[in-house]
Amino acid sequence: MALALLPLVGCERGLGGGAYTESQVTLVISSTEAGSTDAPSADSGAPAAVAGFGTVKGKVVIDGAAPSLPMLLAKGQATKDPVCSINGVPNESVVADAGGGLANVFVYLKKAPAGVEVPAAPTDKIVFDQKGCIFIPHTFIARVGQTINITNSDPVAHNVHTFSNTKSLNSAIQGNDTKGTDLVYDKSETLPIKTVCDFHAWMDSYHLVVDHPWAGLTGPDGSFEIQGVPAGKMEFVVWHEKTGYVERSLKIDVVPDQTVEVPVKVPAAKLAGK
Repeated sequence: MALALLPLVGCERGLGGGAYTESQVTLVISSTEAGSTDAPSADSGAPAAVAGFGTVKGKVVIDGAAPSLPMLLAKGQATKDPVCSINGVPNESVVADAGGGLANVFVYLKKAPAGVEVPAAPTDKIVFDQKGCIFIPHTFIARVGQTINITNSDPVAHNVHTFSNTKSLNSAIQGNDTKGTDLVYDKSETLPIKTVCDFHAWMDSYHLVVDHPWAGLTGPDGSFEIQGVPAGKMEFVVWHEKTGYVERSLKIDVVPDQTVEVPVKVPAAKLAGK
């Protein structure tokens, strides 16, 4: 059985503000029973045994120079809600390091393979906050059945408007609401879901809902690692908010007890623009 570690984000947990810390953008999935080869009995009704589990890791790198994007809101620019521009609002649609490593890229198994036992969703809540008129985190992954706790650390109200194909939300969150409201998906999504605030037009965020733990996000240097992936020929999706599909169908041959390195390049031209 695999164990999924998903990011918990919120000021009270020490992960607010710095939206680019590795703990906020990296998802690592591990398996504690990767070596198990015990097959269930024919009449047990349990999933069939798999050949084993391996690791998929890699790095998403910009091919060319990363675009230089202007601030979405300059320091002091907001007049209606000054809290929104105390420090200005950065453009998080392209976050890259000096080496061109691209952060906030979703890498996920397109579909859980048949005959593989899928572990239950984590019971820990994902905290989805609003601070400085910015969604924190900018990107995250949730499991079907996992609770997303939407909070508001700002003294002004926000509107959380998600564009889901299965369960959309359009709800005002009052200022300083640290209790927040909970959102739980009962179906997975094919692509990441965009979230906006209708009160503050520059605010947006993306999250992916999956029904298995084999998914991850690239960290600040563009790297990702997904452990405990069922062995065999697997099909992954690579997606970024500026480009959409980076890879619509990335075929990876996962080998038991081995690590497969997967380099991915994104043309710089596809990341340009607002």
